[in-house]
Amino acid sequence: MTKTTKTTEANNQPTKFQIKGKEHELKLTFSAIKTLNGSSDGGVYQLIGKALMGDIELYGQVVHAGLLHTGEGYSMIDVEEAIDAAFERGDVNMDVVNDTIQRGVLENPFYKSTVEKLLANSPEAKSALETIRGK
Repeated sequence: MTKTTKTTEANNQPTKFQIKGKEHELKLTFSAIKTLNGSSDGGVYQLIGKALMGDIELYGQVVHAGLLHTGEGYSMIDVEEAIDAAFERGDVNMDVVNDTIQRGVLENPFYKSTVEKLLANSPEAKSALETIRGK
């Protein structure tokens, strides 16, 4: 079974992902950040843009990068198969995708100050994002 466990502010638990019978915390290390940044032709700013839009492809990339620290060697194909199975079961929806991307990119300490600067210049985007997040 594969699923992403959504973190709420109340329980403040890390986002977790189940793959190949194991549950792992999604954690972005320096290596994971480099992998994510390399996944977008436009680098970090395109990555942030995709995160703000809730890009479905980015979900898989964030999960894959977040699993690198495990040393299990999960490939992107492994992750996509696990996500596909979770979609089929109904375990992954847009809220899970948005939560994972939000925690992995938008609220990650590496990206957070840049995201805040970008949103400060766009009150409409900030308001829309808060509406989607339920804040």
